[in-house]
Amino acid sequence: MMSWNNYVFPLVMMTGDEKMLFPVGLASLKTLYDVDYGMIMAGSFLSTLPLITGYLLFQKQFISSLTKGAIKY
Repeated sequence: MMSWNNYVFPLVMMTGDEKMLFPVGLASLKTLYDVDYGMIMAGSFLSTLPLITGYLLFQKQFISSLTKGAIKY
């Protein structure tokens, strides 16, 4: 979770746009006078897409691991 929420370290270290991480890229869409909400929403969707896909692929294992501790023998 910490690597997804990193902002300051990638902002300082990454100089090129081709290596920019999602949080830094999303923040760069805001300017002093304009905010492109459509691009920010599309970028937010793309940044959460791997998490949603991973959950959908492993949903059965995820739910079974949560309910394993709830069963009383």
